[in-house]
Amino acid sequence: MISMIIIHCPHVLQGEKILLLLHEEELLEEDFIVFLQEFIMGGSISHLFTYEEQTTIINSIRTEVTQAGLTYTRDVAWNFFLRTVRNNFRVCFIMNEGKEAFQRRCREFPSFAKNINFLWFSHWSKTQLVEHAQYHFKDIDWMTAIQKENISHMLASMHLVLRQQDGQEKDAGEYCHITNTSYEKFVERYISLASAKNQEVCSDHDSVTKSLNHIKRENEVALKLRKLLEHEMIVLEERKQGTIKILSQIGKDTAITEQQIKVVKAQLDRISRLKKLLPEYQVAHERAVYKAIAIVADTKKVIQNMDIEKLSELRGMNKPILDIEDLMTAIIMILKSPSADLTWQKGAKRQMANLERFIEELMSFDDNQLPESTLLLVEPYLKKPSFDPEALERKTSNSACGALCKWVIGVVRYHRMMISKVKPLHQKVEETTTAVDEAEHKMATLENKRKSHEVRLTDLAKGFEEATIDKNQQEEKTKMMKKKLETAAQLRKVCALCQIYSLY
Repeated sequence: MISMIIIHCPHVLQGEKILLLLHEEELLEEDFIVFLQEFIMGGSISHLFTYEEQTTIINSIRTEVTQAGLTYTRDVAWNFFLRTVRNNFRVCFIMNEGKEAFQRRCREFPSFAKNINFLWFSHWSKTQLVEHAQYHFKDIDWMTAIQKENISHMLASMHLVLRQQDGQEKDAGEYCHITNTSYEKFVERYISLASAKNQEVCSDHDSVTKSLNHIKRENEVALKLRKLLEHEMIVLEERKQGTIKILSQIGKDTAITEQQIKVVKAQLDRISRLKKLLPEYQVAHERAVYKAIAIVADTKKVIQNMDIEKLSELRGMNKPILDIEDLMTAIIMILKSPSADLTWQKGAKRQMANLERFIEELMSFDDNQLPESTLLLVEPYLKKPSFDPEALERKTSNSACGALCKWVIGVVRYHRMMISKVKPLHQKVEETTTAVDEAEHKMATLENKRKSHEVRLTDLAKGFEEATIDKNQQEEKTKMMKKKLETAAQLRKVCALCQIYSLY
């Protein structure tokens, strides 16, 4: 084998590399290892060639020997050939298991084992098995990503079960077939079978789909005819009933018209009452808004006139009195939320860390509506005797404390007024205005209905005669539709029989 490879692969003599890949199952006679051993150890392969083959090789490398600066003789050329082959020719011997057979070969051919490099590839883990399977599945376009992943895990689990049962994770199994290579062949074979089956199923699916579509079209035609007949039957029945009810409807419409006149009068009274109440609500709302605006202006003026140096002194306190802590607790709940950190060190000092930003937050208290729940938590602080601006300023000798206390009181008054007076009055004004508009719109609708009923009374008399004519025409049309439906049913039976025959 080695001689045939070298003879038929002249690229070896031109410096190109060649690899002899030999699997264990391809080794029919172990005497072949003797030739590999001689080649690896000393490059002794002369006895593998006949004299004529050696002559052919020597003549083919005459140019290479001369270019190497050697004197061309038979022995020099042959030695040059052996060196070139040994430098460019490699042998890779793959064994599936490393137990008795491997140990026996090492004992029988110690020189062979001594002069080769061993590369040990262990069994792939489950993750590696799944990754290799997914690599083979990447070009399969008729599977989803989830299906590919699930099948990859299934094939990996099957291989692992076989490996655990035959070989116990130590070797390639009794028949040396539990290897990484056999797993890849197993995956490729599965993909081949699955693709063929998928193509077969798709073909059958297309054939059945065409048959079903044909039957579906026929059924749709019959269904349309049946629905049309049902519709015509309903229309016929309605027209029969219509001719009977028209006379009684005339009397009913007369009563309805009189009732609509009464409703219109009641609606006019309601509009009059709402229009009287609307100015009262508007005046009360304007007064509440004026008071709220005044509170906002006074409260912001307190902050504008506040002494920044005193505020800085307040921020620099390490352990203030309880009254100051209560004051800052109320401020934090208003500016942030009751769930924020309310302590002096982490809450109050952080709140006042940037005085300019702190003042901006104090000035923008009216930008957002304060929740009712927050007001209920802050108002108990205002009821304390110590929560008085002048008393707190005298007690702390800090005008900023008094200003902040006034701010808290003003903010609470503002938001309480917005919640209890301004918003309800505003909502009442909007509701009353909307009610007036709706009432006027409804009155116009009722007036139109009254007029339409009067017109309908005139049309009903004329329609009675026309309905009798339509009823007679509808009876003739229904008879024709029944005949068409009977014909369509017969055609559908014929198509179904033909389709069953074609499937067989």
